[in-house]
Amino acid sequence: MKTNRQIRRVLFGSLFLSSTLLFGCATGNTDEPVGANEEPAQNPAVSQEMVRPSGAYRPRQVDVDNPVETPITVSIPKLTAALAEKRVLETLNAPNGEQYSHPGVAAMTVNTVESFMGEETRTRTKDEKGVLVGTTDNYEYRLDNALQTLEVRSHEQLFDSHPEDPNVTLETIRSTALRDLETLGVSNTPGLNLRVTHLMRRTYGENVNEKVAYKVIVSLSVGGIEVEGPRAVLSYFMDGSLHKASLRWPTMSFSGHVTQLDSNKVLSRIHDEIKTHPLSGIQGPLSAVPTLVVDNGTLRQAVIVRGRLHGATGDSFISELIVAL
Repeated sequence: MKTNRQIRRVLFGSLFLSSTLLFGCATGNTDEPVGANEEPAQNPAVSQEMVRPSGAYRPRQVDVDNPVETPITVSIPKLTAALAEKRVLETLNAPNGEQYSHPGVAAMTVNTVESFMGEETRTRTKDEKGVLVGTTDNYEYRLDNALQTLEVRSHEQLFDSHPEDPNVTLETIRSTALRDLETLGVSNTPGLNLRVTHLMRRTYGENVNEKVAYKVIVSLSVGGIEVEGPRAVLSYFMDGSLHKASLRWPTMSFSGHVTQLDSNKVLSRIHDEIKTHPLSGIQGPLSAVPTLVVDNGTLRQAVIVRGRLHGATGDSFISELIVAL
């Protein structure tokens, strides 16, 4: 079981980005970046692993040192109402038929990364964890085939060194991102979702937001259901050149076959899981959404249960529990 501190989330827009995947977007600047691009600060004593499983579904583990002491208030009727509001079971049980497969970053090679950057590797080594670390004339990269992640960043981190090109727009950045993803092996399938935004910053002492880069947030849906795990974030300077890239794309396959879920068994499963989770003592409303998780390379039906918890100091945060079915 994750502790309250471990599962704290502050919802800044719709950014999804692990602090272990991206370098700070304003490295080398004294300006303060703002906007939907930052993760909340975390306790350094707490594991930095993301609460939401990425790359592979891992069952929640019970933390015997931090048991949930709050009496459970979540009842079967309350869960039933949350599932009914978003038609969760109907969505998960609907005939799908859409197939999807991808070898993931596990199969990615240095040649693929070089094609993405458009440059050849100058230096290359492996760190103590077996992660391939390389540099080119203008970029450095980290390729972890085991965790199925790729990180690329430009040596030049100063936004002001890349002034805005009037011919570069949100639409051209979208097209560029699609081509870059294709190079990395992520094809533009119907379920590939791209959201293109501006990265903003505010100069200290001034109440003016300034566009300094473009950010492309990529996720995947199969059969209209969002998949938890595959994620990518690409950022580009205002002149359209690559700034950074972070890709976590697991090996996965989906035949299109949907297992018909029994509502009573699903409710019982979620209720059992939530008993030892901080959400068990929630007084306010719960929400539930259908999802698919990556389990040993196969997409599996699941439910995300969310609720707002209140801390002892009066602050509040969103807590969530993913239950694979």
